[in-house]
Amino acid sequence: LVNGGTDASNAGDARYNLNLGRLATKDYVDNLDWNGVPLGIENGGTGQTSGDDYTDSILHLGLLAYESFVNDDDWLGEDLSLVNGGTDASNAGDARYNLNLGRLATKDY
Repeated sequence: LVNGGTDASNAGDARYNLNLGRLATKDYVDNLDWNGVPLGIENGGTGQTSGDDYTDSILHLGLLAYESFVNDDDWLGEDLSLVNGGTDASNAGDARYNLNLGRLATKDY
């Protein structure tokens, strides 16, 4: 080692003599390689130990974030305004009025 060599005749001994750990031969690190505290956000991690902890404490996601669609059973709020894509109404008549629809809007002929 003092002359710039590895003082070894094979790669394994060279890594040992250079005090290299098992990660020295890896191209990437995955979950099986990690053994330590959760990596902080400032270092590219989440700072959490599970997906649930991450979504609850970091992203503050509600239950609807996991849904593919929303239906009437999921809606507990006020009528959705026109500017937000709703009709600003709780019934069909008020919706037609808010959308400025005429009487022909309900006719099939």
